[in-house]
This record gives sequence, structure tokens and C-alpha cells, in this order.
Amino acid sequence: MNLLQTIHRVCEAFFLVCGFLYLLAFIFWRNDFHPYESEIFLQLADLPLALFGIFFGFTSVRLSIKEQYEDGELLDKKFHFSDAVTLFFAFLLFALVVYVDLAFPNQFPFPKFTS
Repeated sequence: MNLLQTIHRVCEAFFLVCGFLYLLAFIFWRNDFHPYESEIFLQLADLPLALFGIFFGFTSVRLSIKEQYEDGELLDKKFHFSDAVTLFFAFLLFALVVYVDLAFPNQFPFPKFTS
């Protein structure tokens, strides 16, 4: 297994776990079940979720492209320059997400819906 596939599988697992916990925290917060802890988690967990989601998406695209060219030089298990470019753009997009997250404050608390 090469490095890109390892990154892909690790990011997939962490993305699913972070996404599930983020959804669970939102449900807890919305139903006033441990709202303080849920609000803290919702404010802090957006960056790890974005990190793992971006890397999972970029490595998925790169591995899909790699599978289309099985007859050529991409069959060997080396770390290619295009893999480095993929990871660089993933880091660049994550840096943009971090900048936006830090530049604009969170809008908590969400408005309460009246029912």
C-alpha cells in the first residue's frame, strides 16, 4: 500500500467519525441536551472535519485518476510528483478554510426556532 492510499483510508475513518460526532453534537445542542458542551464541540470540531474531508476528497480524486492509467508508469508504488501536487492543493484549500474560520467569528448561538 502506498502513502496516498494510507492517507486516504485514515482520512476516511476520521472524517466519518468526526462527521458523526458533529451531527450528534448538533442534535444534542438543538434539543438542549448538554447544550454548553455541544456548543463548544461545534465551535472546535469544524476545522478537523474540514481537514479530513478535504484530504479525503482530494485523495479520492487522485486515486480515481490513478486507476484509469493502470497500463503505464502509474502501476508502481512510488510517491509521484502528482501526488505531492494533490496534497499541496489540499493543504492550500485547508489553509483557506482556516483563514475564513479565524477571520469571521462563529455565529453561535444559532437562532432558536419557535414551534
